Amino acid sequence: MYALATEQLKQRLLIRLALVVLTLTSTGCSTTHIVYLGSAGYLIDSADSKVIIDAPYSDYVARFEVPVADKPIISALKTATKPFNNIQLILISHSHPGHFDAALLAEHLMSSPDTVLVANGTVVDQVLKHVDSALNITNQIRLVSIEQDFESTELIASGLPLTVTRFPHWVRENSDDEGYVYSYQFAIGGFEYLYLLSPDSYVAPSPVDVAFSAEPLNAITPQHLVLIHKNGKEQIATLSRQVSALQHVSFLTEAMESINLRKNLLGKVSRVEQ
Repeated sequence: MYALATEQLKQRLLIRLALVVLTLTSTGCSTTHIVYLGSAGYLIDSADSKVIIDAPYSDYVARFEVPVADKPIISALKTATKPFNNIQLILISHSHPGHFDAALLAEHLMSSPDTVLVANGTVVDQVLKHVDSALNITNQIRLVSIEQDFESTELIASGLPLTVTRFPHWVRENSDDEGYVYSYQFAIGGFEYLYLLSPDSYVAPSPVDVAFSAEPLNAITPQHLVLIHKNGKEQIATLSRQVSALQHVSFLTEAMESINLRKNLLGKVSRVEQ
């Protein structure tokens, strides 16, 4: 009888301890909301910041069978209304139309005076051509100039530390493309993010929680991978089936489709069902 009572008491203590740990973990965890905006664009909405990456793109890319946002979403992006209000940073990797539309980006910056654009000179020059001459948005632009491929620079934009790395990229025929792309690594809301179109040879300055990449990364292992930059209905459908059962990989295939991620006190990142 005594042994049975002791065992029951032990079980109750273990249950209480588990409840305490669960409570501490759930109340102390970080969460993030990631929204796919079509083409190669994403909105990261954390507890304290919103960041847009490559979302002000041209609908020109629809011919390549990639998802594109509908007109109400584009209008909200232009006017900086929900869910695109209070955007802290807009990060542009390069000037290809699947990642960047100068007029759309200029509209957003003029509508949202606290938003800061981080981009290369080609992108910045094109944006400024569409800005009302009566407005001065120079305080909203952080020009990044990296001279050599595979070189990195660290900077602070809108109070947010960024690591920017340059990679070579293909050039369209008869265009003024810059011939390179920028990757971005940054931390907001308790998560470390990496947006990387060229995964080869990248060495992360700190561990990555969430990586946006076209391919699995060889040099680093993010806790969660968001597959990006895929085109063609057949390829998209095939990839979607392949990764649907993988908890550590997400592949968003419709504009405004989203995922929620949680990071517990132990630093483990997991996907939360919506």
